[in-house]
Amino acid sequence: MNEKLQYASMLDLPVNTCNITFKTKKKSLFKKRPKKKPEDVKQELLNKVNALEDNTAIELPTVNQEPVLTETPTTETIDNVETEKKKKNIKFNGVTLGLVVVGALIAVILLTNAFMPNSGINALVNSVFNNKQDVVVTDNRTYQDFAPTISFAGSATEGENGLVSYAGEGSVYSVADGKVLSVTQTEDAGYTLEIAHSDNFVTVLSGLDFVYASQGDSVYTNIPVGYIKEDLSLCFKNGETIITDYEITDNSVVWGK
Repeated sequence: MNEKLQYASMLDLPVNTCNITFKTKKKSLFKKRPKKKPEDVKQELLNKVNALEDNTAIELPTVNQEPVLTETPTTETIDNVETEKKKKNIKFNGVTLGLVVVGALIAVILLTNAFMPNSGINALVNSVFNNKQDVVVTDNRTYQDFAPTISFAGSATEGENGLVSYAGEGSVYSVADGKVLSVTQTEDAGYTLEIAHSDNFVTVLSGLDFVYASQGDSVYTNIPVGYIKEDLSLCFKNGETIITDYEITDNSVVWGK
């Protein structure tokens, strides 16, 4: 029967005949089912086979799965990728070239330093890196541009030859802001303090018992520069010349015309 069914299925024809063989069953103690006649079993089998042949459409099980979309690279995308690669290559080549140039320059400098110390390259490098020049600031103010003030607990009077005489004991202040040019000391005269207020105007204090400033220090009118116990002399200088034309009024120095 199986061969006939397969053959009929291949030809896609309905099955009209078949052979049925009944298998002998063992006797059972339970209630027996009514036996079917061979003709009825044959017709039932034929109907089932023909029904299977008619149902040619096969339903496949469906799976709930979203379709996977694969993006196909476009020509524009490929061009962008190629452009980015070219940019990276150009950048890498530029950095490499820069490193090579710097390395070559360093090698040339080292070789010239070793074998040609007086070469033009060394002179150029030294002029760029070793040429440290101090900025010179000039102060061309004259003594007449200042209004000196004498601050002292004792008395200060005009003396001979342009000297101002201090009498008393106390702290001594600079008559104007400036910078200490020099500090000297002698056994007889004590300390001498020279203060530059500009490139032209200088004051000299002689006879200090104590000095509170050193050479190069900045001094101010409100900070003591020294101390005296008895007397002190002060002179004003315009360059190297002692100024004699002035008056002291209320501890202020008034220059003559």
